[in-house]
Amino acid sequence: MFANQMWLFPFLPPLEVRVLAHNLGTNELLFEVHVQNIALSDSTVEKITLVFPETCIETETNTFNVTAEDGDDTFEEITLLKPMDRHRYFCQIPIKQDILERPDGIWKLTEQAILDIQWKGGVGDMTLEQKLQLDKEVLRYGTISVSVESMPDIVFLEEPFHMTCKVTNFTNKKMKLFLKLCHTYNIRWHLAGGKYLGMLSPRKSLSFTVNLLFIKYGLQRVSGIQITDKISNKTYCCENIVTVRVEPTLEQMDTADFSIRIRQKTSAF
Repeated sequence: MFANQMWLFPFLPPLEVRVLAHNLGTNELLFEVHVQNIALSDSTVEKITLVFPETCIETETNTFNVTAEDGDDTFEEITLLKPMDRHRYFCQIPIKQDILERPDGIWKLTEQAILDIQWKGGVGDMTLEQKLQLDKEVLRYGTISVSVESMPDIVFLEEPFHMTCKVTNFTNKKMKLFLKLCHTYNIRWHLAGGKYLGMLSPRKSLSFTVNLLFIKYGLQRVSGIQITDKISNKTYCCENIVTVRVEPTLEQMDTADFSIRIRQKTSAF
């Protein structure tokens, strides 16, 4: 009497996936894919690809392979995930400048992007495919980004200069932002401390200007910017916003030892 009866059971994918989008401050976005095996048995990730609209990217193809955390390409290295194991993958995407300049550009880009994961549940099992729209994942876990709008073409050692930055709110909630500037091993900020930047609506941007100087020459990275959302009490550390070539002046090049002069000048800055 039970021969013709059928029971339907919901199928839950064994992989839990989260995606973060990072603005690298140029014309590229870094996508960070977190994959966790939530099944009771081993799973193997064979291939992960990101597919983007061709009208939004600066390449001839809209399909990108994702690189594993250890640097191995997922086409060449199959990732074995035991129950509750996590693994990270990265993909750097060149984006058209007009897309990045619009506050909602990245939001619209991720709405059209697709994450494609191919995996197996065990040895000998057939390869299965799991496709995800990035809009829910990226915007759910994405936060803010800080990029540089303008700064001098040439930066000299120990010489203060102005830099204008843009902060973009990628969440779907309003933020009340407070800026804090922290000295680093290579940077001294003018008025290090903090100031309010104001309210920032979802998928909108605002600009702010800071004054700083470098105490080391060569290729240096701008770090030490912290932005706190006073509504959620979350603090975001904005590191490696841009890389700057810092050159010594002619007078400094004639000096045998920079360190004494640097300590004297930066202590009064």
